Amino acid sequence: LGNQFQAYDHVLNDFPLAISEAEDDELDALKTSAPETWMQRKIDSWQRIFEVDWQGETYSLARGDEATLQGVLWQLPLSCARRTRRMLELGRTIGAEAVEVDYPADGLSVGEDVEMTAVWIFSQATLPPLHLRLHVVAVADGGAAATAGVGKGWTVTCLLSPVEDEEPLPSLPLQRGVSTGVRNFVRPKRAPPAAAQLLATLRQLRGVQLVFQAPEEEPDSDDELYDETQEIPESSGSESDS
Repeated sequence: LGNQFQAYDHVLNDFPLAISEAEDDELDALKTSAPETWMQRKIDSWQRIFEVDWQGETYSLARGDEATLQGVLWQLPLSCARRTRRMLELGRTIGAEAVEVDYPADGLSVGEDVEMTAVWIFSQATLPPLHLRLHVVAVADGGAAATAGVGKGWTVTCLLSPVEDEEPLPSLPLQRGVSTGVRNFVRPKRAPPAAAQLLATLRQLRGVQLVFQAPEEEPDSDDELYDETQEIPESSGSESDS
């Protein structure tokens, strides 16, 4: 079942999917004056995500030839799955060129193919707020990464491994945060594992795939280097999931 990918955010965030500013204003007024009518109008508006050939105003929907579409299946029989893998997000993929590089169990380890540096990066725009920035500083000639086109300055965005295997980086926990009220930043509750420790484990891995991303043309200015020496006290603030 095809639908507009960006428009689907309205459903996920429980927002009406208005197709014009006038309708948006009308729905805002109904939310207070006639909440039951607003609720039904909101639910009805979600059907618009299926307008894959939309040719009207580009307020919340993209025109058919410019829309990013996704397909949803009612069910996928296990017999149709060719393989399953666990995905561990390390960085972020923001539409830049990316390639997947295999490191077979009987082949080179990650560290023999590429040399990397690792630091923790904090960004208020991501969840978890911390992500591991793995920068490629050198690529071995003739290796899998070099063959795939990976070069100096590329980063690793995620690690893929067979689901039946153990966690490839077991010391990398989910980093949840608490609001500090300072510039709306979210800080981790506890200090994360040392980046150097995780990098040492990563260099020894085989039987995994790494997804490398080319450098961004416009790096995210909200990113900042996280100081691993910080002692993060417990906070009475509420956990943030956004």
